[in-house]
Amino acid sequence: MKRILVIDNNPVILKLISCFLEREGYTAQTALSSLEALQILKKEEKPDVIFTDMVMPQISGGQLCHIIRSMPELQSVPIIIISAIAKEAKLDPAEFGAISCIAKGPKLTEHILAILKKLEKNSDPNLVRKHIGYGEVFQREISKELLSVKKHYDIILNNLDVGVMELTPTGEIVFANPFAISIFGLSKEQLLSLWFPGIFPKTQTELIKYTLNRLEESIQLLEESSKITVNGRSLSMSFIPVHDPPNDSILVIILDITKRLQADFDLRKSEESFRLTFENSADAIVWFNFDTGMIINCNRAAEILFKRSKNELTGQHQSILYSEDKAKIFAGLFDKKSEADRIEEFETEIENRVGETVPVKISAALSFVGDTTIVQGIFSNVSEKMHSREKLNTTNEYLQSLLDSIQAGIVVIDAESRTIVDINPVVSEMLGLPREQIVGRECNTLICSADKTDCLLSEGGICVERSEQVISDSKGREIPVLRTAGVKEISGQKFIIVSFIDISERKKLEERLHQLSITDELTNILNRRGFITLSEQQLKVADRRKKPFYLLYADVNNMKLINDTHGHSSGDEALVQVAKSLKMFRESDIVGRLGGDEFAALFSGQSGELTKELITKRFNENLQIVSKQRDRKFKLTISVGIIRYDPLNPCSLHDLLSRADQLMYKHKLKRS
Repeated sequence: MKRILVIDNNPVILKLISCFLEREGYTAQTALSSLEALQILKKEEKPDVIFTDMVMPQISGGQLCHIIRSMPELQSVPIIIISAIAKEAKLDPAEFGAISCIAKGPKLTEHILAILKKLEKNSDPNLVRKHIGYGEVFQREISKELLSVKKHYDIILNNLDVGVMELTPTGEIVFANPFAISIFGLSKEQLLSLWFPGIFPKTQTELIKYTLNRLEESIQLLEESSKITVNGRSLSMSFIPVHDPPNDSILVIILDITKRLQADFDLRKSEESFRLTFENSADAIVWFNFDTGMIINCNRAAEILFKRSKNELTGQHQSILYSEDKAKIFAGLFDKKSEADRIEEFETEIENRVGETVPVKISAALSFVGDTTIVQGIFSNVSEKMHSREKLNTTNEYLQSLLDSIQAGIVVIDAESRTIVDINPVVSEMLGLPREQIVGRECNTLICSADKTDCLLSEGGICVERSEQVISDSKGREIPVLRTAGVKEISGQKFIIVSFIDISERKKLEERLHQLSITDELTNILNRRGFITLSEQQLKVADRRKKPFYLLYADVNNMKLINDTHGHSSGDEALVQVAKSLKMFRESDIVGRLGGDEFAALFSGQSGELTKELITKRFNENLQIVSKQRDRKFKLTISVGIIRYDPLNPCSLHDLLSRADQLMYKHKLKRS
């Protein structure tokens, strides 16, 4: 037994033991921490005996013993605990897979040597005494108190339904409570000393690494939007840097938000189901405030029944629906003692906006939302029963007039033959064709996909489709439309009803809004988002075509001095002049203001067409031209960094900007 591994975070004790062992003819390896010891055990030759301290930062000696015992190649190596709290903690070495525990006392080295000699004579570790040197030390009350506090906090941590983990500054796991261990599906021995980002799926490793690298700035959060999942669990995590030199660490708080997300999903689904039921009810539904009689909500059927929009109904008193005496009757159906499941029904008449009197049957019930009592009234129009014969005679005429008056294009298609059987005038206007040249044609020659397998009619015969598409008129002009389609059965025959709404103006507005979202308002060049987006696209083109480009990073010198001396209007003028100077290069160049007084420009071109010197010269000339156009009160100087992107040695846009920024900064230092 010549190879001895000694682990103790006290360098003095470590030196004392190692020097003693060397004098006695042993080869001593030392480690100041459990992590260092694990690295030695994984790389070096197996030791013959291991001596370890108990109380150490990060991974304790007890946890280290369990990890060693979980390694098959080290299960037979004797472990001896050396501890200054052996007597106070009443340590049982067998609990940690050790054969003995030596109290740190005046005869520590003598006891170590005695154990080694005994193991050399007899390989049976059971012959070694379990507790050695306990009579040579005294119990310390402060140690007992600290152990009691530690036990108290261990109980709290072990029973939290929140994951708590501690990492080294480089990301190795040194502590995990039971809840955290259960999340990752590994044993504690397997988890400790692992690199934290490495225990996540590969798709999430980079995000965890990026978060750890940002901890110097502040506490970092990864919430549900980050979509961190492990073993089917959705997690949110807080990363808290703990500064305690030389034992700096990172505290990770992990919440299992799987149930909450599922509850949110179920709630949204329930709300959406209720909304659809409410809005699509064939009967008119109106909600009233019981105390004030004010209308607080209604569905589409109510708008149709009362000939008023939802905006016109909500906020009004219920008396606008019927006479005041009938409103009193309606309100008097309930009192504060009424039960929520009690339903009252009665028949009356309502008067709509155009003065028509409509017979209705009202079913009313109370519901309670917080302290507010709501009366829900369901209005069933019974006039149809009275006038069914009259309505039957006028249905065709009414529907045709309705079809003709709708501003959207309406096309009726025979589901079996796929031929167009009817249209409204808007369709003729949109397509630039008379009705005679549309009706009777197959739908896929005008408004549908040419692929008959991509038909609106599903195999089951029922479909509702809503999508944006482009149709062409008779002159080949493309028209963006919002298409809505559904299948209806009339007298046993199925028809596909397709409606088109011209959304050309909306598309123009969307494009305008997109331009505004990527444009800097002051300089009228790209903002940071716009520059990054277009430059990322150019980077991909350069990589694909193996074409280099140049990136210029510019910073206005003494911007604060210009603002403080000449006012912010002069500062704005300086920024505008820089932007104009950059825009004077070429239309194809990508120019953006990254924020504050920082600008960037990406110049692409044929190999040899551009050089750093040419770009610098052109930029300075442009700046002078712009400066002469205005009577400027201040001196405008710019620090620039220009870097060439080589597609044969690719890198990210972030790295490219960072390197150009560094060159700019060097330029700025030379100027100062």
